[in-house]
Amino acid sequence: MCGILFWLGAAGRAPGADDPVVAEILALLRRRGPSSGPVVQSCLGGSGVAAASVLHIRGASPVVQPSVSARGDMLLWNGEVFHGPPGTVAACRGQGDTVFLRDLLSDACEGLSDPRAVASAVSRAIAPLHA
Repeated sequence: MCGILFWLGAAGRAPGADDPVVAEILALLRRRGPSSGPVVQSCLGGSGVAAASVLHIRGASPVVQPSVSARGDMLLWNGEVFHGPPGTVAACRGQGDTVFLRDLLSDACEGLSDPRAVASAVSRAIAPLHA
């Protein structure tokens, strides 16, 4: 089982990893996913803190989370791509489904003019979603 922390604070005022509450949550996360993490990532101009721990079950090695794309898009993912259109699960092999889904969502959001593009991208990869 994985563990996820996302904390959104006031503009530029999210707590750091040294905050006692965050430190306690990180200790709990370590027990949820012993394969990797938790890694703390500041985001949203210092207004957010993201961390995750991972229990490795797919791919060549654990994917450190939060997973950040080349564009700077971040994904915290606690799930598995078990089925989808032909080739979807095969596309995850060797990299884990976190990287696959992160890149799929990042591509769907590039130049986004219709928010339904994200739901459409996810439904093509995982299972039917109804927007």
